Amino acid sequence: MTTKSVIVKQIAGEHLALRLLANNLFDYIELLKNTNIILDFSGVHTTSRSFMQQFSYRAENSDIHIIYTNESEIIRKMRHIASSPKKKPMIANLNPENLANLDPNEL
Repeated sequence: MTTKSVIVKQIAGEHLALRLLANNLFDYIELLKNTNIILDFSGVHTTSRSFMQQFSYRAENSDIHIIYTNESEIIRKMRHIASSPKKKPMIANLNPENLANLDPNEL
């Protein structure tokens, strides 16, 4: 299997903000079949959570092996945040005795 370096800035730019850009980048990577990918973030200054969530989703659901290189701390942290499972906070106690009876027949 061969290895290819992909320069993110050349494909998606230096400010990664849109899910569309993440899809474009991953679509390009998918064209490189049977290739290990070294994803080079040189010159990339910012990323949004939505870009990284979309890219992480595509990467996790693919059999492509990706090595990340030259990530700034901001890029690395956002990639980690986007790929980490999230616990949703409980916003209400749904204990049945705390719920009001909302049967329209009793109104």
